[in-house]
Amino acid sequence: MKMYLNLLLGGVLYLHLLIDTAFAQCNIEPLAEKGIKNLGNGYTFLKTYPVSGSEGKKYSYIFSQGTHYVIHLSNSSHNSLGVYINMYDSNNRKIASSYNQETNTFYPAISFDCQRTGIYQLEFKFIHTKDYCAAGVLGMRR
Repeated sequence: MKMYLNLLLGGVLYLHLLIDTAFAQCNIEPLAEKGIKNLGNGYTFLKTYPVSGSEGKKYSYIFSQGTHYVIHLSNSSHNSLGVYINMYDSNNRKIASSYNQETNTFYPAISFDCQRTGIYQLEFKFIHTKDYCAAGVLGMRR
């Protein structure tokens, strides 16, 4: 019985270390800094969106009418290859994407002039990559 408990405890500790190591491999901070630097003059930094794991990540944000927004994507690739964002309005209609499926082209950012205040969905996804670590950086300008 004691040996069984020791094996069980050892297995739990090993699993915990394995999970911690998997999550520790995605260091968002330098990716966020890279995205913030790419915001450009006149933009105010609002938020960083960490994205890790092959499933990507969904977020929501309230955008305000009359404001220009930009979302820069950063990963380990120079041009943010393999990571993209789809943006949906409050009626769940896709209104922007940083990936063109027809040409297989990735864009490192999307920009958006908000015509209507509301809750918008931001869907960060990965395709054609094994690097499942990225950051989205949101900035605004009035």
